Amino acid sequence: MLTLHCPPGQVYALTSFMREHGAEAVSVAELGYVFSKDNPLYAKLEAGL
Repeated sequence: MLTLHCPPGQVYALTSFMREHGAEAVSVAELGYVFSKDNPLYAKLEAGL
């Protein structure tokens, strides 16, 4: 399994590239949340846990 992140406008180009280079299946999902190391949203979530 391989996970790649790309801008929404480049999803079709990326999936096409992957299929042309041997990918048998490609799944695409929108990310609801992305937490970086210094993210105030994550700090709030962590404090609530």
